[in-house]
Amino acid sequence: METALAPPASTIRPLLGVGCAGLLSGVLGALARDDETLRPLAHLIGPWILLAVVVSAGQRPERAAVRSALGLVAAVVAFYAGTGQPSSLRAGQMALWCVLALLGGPVLGLLFHRIGRHGPSAVVGTASALGLLIGDVLNELDRFGSVVTLYLFALLSIGTVLALSRPTWRRFLVVLVLTLPASAIGLALVAAPDDLEKLLLTGF
Repeated sequence: METALAPPASTIRPLLGVGCAGLLSGVLGALARDDETLRPLAHLIGPWILLAVVVSAGQRPERAAVRSALGLVAAVVAFYAGTGQPSSLRAGQMALWCVLALLGGPVLGLLFHRIGRHGPSAVVGTASALGLLIGDVLNELDRFGSVVTLYLFALLSIGTVLALSRPTWRRFLVVLVLTLPASAIGLALVAAPDDLEKLLLTGF
């Protein structure tokens, strides 16, 4: 009589790596809050969007959805655990963002999983990632002003997405055209979670 086998290490190890990447992203975000130069990064959603891109690109749809959600939840927990003493407000914020990570993580994973492959969906995924990242930086420029840290993050994140997508010159031009409207949409989308947080937790 056969017994149930444990999940193979080839399945568990990548998920552990994703979880560790998420924890590291959250810890770095928490540390950035205490540094005057890096503080704008602690307010960006961009590092978590970039995390979703990195763990999802080139994966099968179901795997990308799981990896993205896992990485984002780990990042949220690490970020709020590292921002000081626990409080009811911080616990409420962490719970809200964990819910958003569980809901949005699979969506981002499915959106980004074709990055690095061929076809229209790969182009759309790449442009969507760039649009969200650029929109997020534009949103924070409005709050912090022209800060070198934000420009450096924009260059690093855009370069990472393009390196993962490996576009031909023709695909690059199509991505560039699509990124313009995607950035406007991304600007509206990245502002929505903060507005929701204010509405639910502060009443404003």
